[in-house]
Amino acid sequence: MRALAALVLILACSATYGRARADEVTPVEATPEIDPAALPVETPPQDAGSAPPDSTDPAPAEETPTREVAPPQQPVAQATDSERVPMSRSERTQPVRPAEPVTQSDELASPIPPPPDPLAGRRYPESASRRPLTLAEGVWRLDHVIDWNVMAFAVEAPNTLSAGVTNDVELGVAWPWTRDPTLFGTVRFFTSDVVDLGVRAAVRVPAVTTGDTVVRASIPVVLRPTRHVRIQTGVDVELLLTPQISPWAWIPLQIMGNPVPSMFLGAQGSLGLLEGERWTGQIGLFVGHTVSATPTGHPIFEIRWTTSYMFELNDVHITCAASFFPRFW
Repeated sequence: MRALAALVLILACSATYGRARADEVTPVEATPEIDPAALPVETPPQDAGSAPPDSTDPAPAEETPTREVAPPQQPVAQATDSERVPMSRSERTQPVRPAEPVTQSDELASPIPPPPDPLAGRRYPESASRRPLTLAEGVWRLDHVIDWNVMAFAVEAPNTLSAGVTNDVELGVAWPWTRDPTLFGTVRFFTSDVVDLGVRAAVRVPAVTTGDTVVRASIPVVLRPTRHVRIQTGVDVELLLTPQISPWAWIPLQIMGNPVPSMFLGAQGSLGLLEGERWTGQIGLFVGHTVSATPTGHPIFEIRWTTSYMFELNDVHITCAASFFPRFW
């Protein structure tokens, strides 16, 4: 009986609890159906290189998993001598040819300029016919002369040393073994490809003998009508400084030709008036040879033979001169 009473009690409690739970449930209102096309569509941010999505495509029925794509690798910049020109597909498929060897013509056409010439404008030509009135800057000239007077059987050996201070200024000294020294200088005040003009002064000082001082002034002129001909002339005036000054004026003339750069020959002479009363003059022939062992054609050694005749004194002279051309700056 007790068991039956307990069972009836449990069933009654269960029915009472279920009725209370049903009263607590709130009825849910029906949600109206919404059209998906009326909803606003959010546009995701787009990259510069991506295409905009097509709005007319229907939304996928279900979301599919996406796979991450690795960003493209950037090309590695390589240091090259010059930028490479983009090649077409046909050029990329062509076989690579070996580089052609560099020829002498390619080397001559190189855009690299030659080094500057350290002696630009200061060269002294090998050809005697092309030489200017004065020595080039930095060039020295040493002359050793042996003069044999055939009629008087006398021998002289004057020595001359001159230097080009600049291209237009030359200084020197002449000192014969048994004569007084002479100081001289030449200044070129006009020059062109054809003519040179200058002034020259010389003073002979009685340092060895008891003679008198002699002063000489000249206006030398050098003409170069062609590459192989040189003409030198001018006006010279010499004064013997004594209680009774004796003037001597003359006009020298020398015509020289260069058949080849290393050989020259020609004729020379002069005509003068001594003390305004006596005419003097000379005429002669000469031949010479120049030795040059430098690639620039600078003369190194030169030898010259001269035969001349003095009109007034009836003398015949044979002269041998050896010249050297060192450069010191």
